Amino acid sequence: MYDGCVCLLSEKDETTEQQVLTAATDRVSAWVSLETSRESRHWLPWRPNYDVGESSIEDCEDLDRVVILDDLSGALFNVELVQDRFYLVCRFIDFISTCLPFSGFDQPGFCSTEGEVGIDSSLWWKVGEAFPDTDSLSAFSEVRLSQSELDRLCIFVENVYTKTISLFEGDLRTELTLRYMHFKTTTLLSQNTSSDRRKQKHAEKEVRQFFKSLLKQEHNRSNLAVWERYATFEWEIGNFDDARRVFETALAMAGPAVDRVNGNSRFPVIRLYSTYSCLELGIHMPNTLAISSACTKKIASDVEQKSKRALRILAMAVNGYRGNDVARDTTSAEIVRARHFYQCRLDEVDTTFAAVIPSDTERLKYYGRSLLDWMTCFALFQLVTVGLPSASSVVQNFQTNVRKLSGISATTVGVTSDLQQTAADRSSKSDISDLSVHHAVLRSAAKLHVQLARFHLSSGAAPLNVVRTALFSALAEFPNDTWFLRNFVDIELSSHIAGRLREYFVRAVNQADTPLPVLYAILAERKRLLRLSTDGQMPCKLGVCILSMTCISKNKTGPNLGAFMKVVQW
Repeated sequence: MYDGCVCLLSEKDETTEQQVLTAATDRVSAWVSLETSRESRHWLPWRPNYDVGESSIEDCEDLDRVVILDDLSGALFNVELVQDRFYLVCRFIDFISTCLPFSGFDQPGFCSTEGEVGIDSSLWWKVGEAFPDTDSLSAFSEVRLSQSELDRLCIFVENVYTKTISLFEGDLRTELTLRYMHFKTTTLLSQNTSSDRRKQKHAEKEVRQFFKSLLKQEHNRSNLAVWERYATFEWEIGNFDDARRVFETALAMAGPAVDRVNGNSRFPVIRLYSTYSCLELGIHMPNTLAISSACTKKIASDVEQKSKRALRILAMAVNGYRGNDVARDTTSAEIVRARHFYQCRLDEVDTTFAAVIPSDTERLKYYGRSLLDWMTCFALFQLVTVGLPSASSVVQNFQTNVRKLSGISATTVGVTSDLQQTAADRSSKSDISDLSVHHAVLRSAAKLHVQLARFHLSSGAAPLNVVRTALFSALAEFPNDTWFLRNFVDIELSSHIAGRLREYFVRAVNQADTPLPVLYAILAERKRLLRLSTDGQMPCKLGVCILSMTCISKNKTGPNLGAFMKVVQW
């Protein structure tokens, strides 16, 4: 990382500081600019600049920048366990990824039942949505890296990945590869955010070449997780035909979905069918920001054709992949046989999942994810063959069975508090991990239920209450989840009736144990009032002040007053 950095001479430092002081308008801005400049030039450890004759420590003019082993030896330690090394590298890549601009692509997860639910940064509470005025935007402006800083960051992360990937095998190697793929994709696409289509095409080509280079590596050639991520990328940028070819190549290579896992990792083949059919139906499309509006219109115009393709894919998950059968229609006999198979298969996987010892967290994660994938395929199958009520019934029965296994209530006030309360009655750490896995599975099922309802709403005339019911059920169990909060705000604002939205947030704010419900309550009110202010009906700032004071008055004796006061002070 430091190879491209040059140690500046003191004369140049003095010239730079004089320029900074001259350009400053007052003492405060001069101090901030000077310290920022010094930090950007001196935060790296000193290295000799051989071009100007520096070769040893004696040539360094700032001895505070000299780092020797004796200074660090007391703080160094070894990380022995492979699992701990893996988590350390993953957290590092996640931390570095926060410095990148948002690209529109979700953080992928090899196993969504990790207990830590990934948060899509596109759903974060943004200042610009609630307070688009110039003062607010300038006060909370995003920090953007320069191109040179971004390049050095990419080289550094690439070196870390190259040096550490050989230390892991199987699922750990796959998970680390997926994280690096997400970092690389975000980096390449964020460098070309202009409206110039040629530059965007060039960035997409670079990402495509990167995926192909990964698939050429021996340990990734048959890795279905990498194939799935590559196909999903092609779909998200609108290359549907290319994405289908990638999916079908992977399915032809993978073999039957029943009782089969990938050789390099425990990636079930059924997950490939689940992802493929979801993308065909456009189930995940409302959350994908990278896709163009033209592609979205195309998806809305051929729902029937896509439903037929998705049905054929879901039938092949039962009967095995046949490349020539993708385009043909599914017969009634095949539909009846597939439905019976899905019902029996779900019962088998559910029995296996229930028999797993809670202390065996890895097996619990794997079978929980496998059960979730089979349930997803069956729910999609019922959606395209029978309708939304039957698909919703599949999801609800799944949630009921998982809750029985874990003892989790369907009306949890908050996931965190529920985990803490239940953990108080349990003695071992494995029991807490057991709860985390079950909570992650339940959240994924609740998210699928909302997505099915939104798909049904977008594919034809249907009452908004269809989605509203699914969202209320999800928010009752996961009140602090940003995905459900964001979708709830969007759905209710589209109805142009504020009563139901305000009623929910008044209740949610009273019961909140985090500031998230308050933030989204303010966001919802601001977005509604901003829309009204365009017609001159109501001043926006007054509405938010009233809402903020209501939040305080409702919680003036509660334990959350400190968190709410911080929000209002902001």
